[in-house]
Amino acid sequence: MWEIFVGIVCIAMCSLPIIGIYSDFIESYHYGYKWGIIKYGAILSVVGGCVIYGLSSWYSNYSIKSNFRGHISEYIDLTPIKNRHTSTGPLPKIVIVDKDEGAVDRYHFSLPGLQMATMPAEVEIIVWSEYNETFYDYYGTTKNPAATRGYIGSVTITIIDQKSGALIAKKTFSGAGKDKISYRSKRGSSPPSKRVFMPEKHRIMDFILNI
Repeated sequence: MWEIFVGIVCIAMCSLPIIGIYSDFIESYHYGYKWGIIKYGAILSVVGGCVIYGLSSWYSNYSIKSNFRGHISEYIDLTPIKNRHTSTGPLPKIVIVDKDEGAVDRYHFSLPGLQMATMPAEVEIIVWSEYNETFYDYYGTTKNPAATRGYIGSVTITIIDQKSGALIAKKTFSGAGKDKISYRSKRGSSPPSKRVFMPEKHRIMDFILNI
């Protein structure tokens, strides 16, 4: 339900500028203002295309999550078997599951199309992601030196063969702390109370895809 609500809010917010641009386009057309027709027509095409692409991506991701909703428990309740021989095809279909949240992980949608499972019947490889945070340091400004608590974020990736239950690989990736962070906020706004330094996504995806 939350994702549907977010989708509706996004549609409403995207509609406002489109309506304004469309009104300017119609007005230019009505008064024969050629430059206005070209300008607002081009803007309308670009903005409209971006909105359509964004909405189609959101709906595709939502549909995939819905397909797996009733099967997440069977993925996370597995007990991986060590030292069991397993073999997969050259491009196995993968599902990445956030084990703590009990849902399809955001990394799933970074998989190549040929390896992204879109429904349970396609799954050949199950990947667990488990997140953790460890306090690192305080960050802040001269007036408030402890305004932000910095954390090192880590992700433990466990790769399991769906058919045999064999443990293929497991590894923990950690982010890197920083000596200082910059504050780019509007005047009057408060610094963030928390900052998490996560590992680079490409390191995690490379590990998963090179099994």
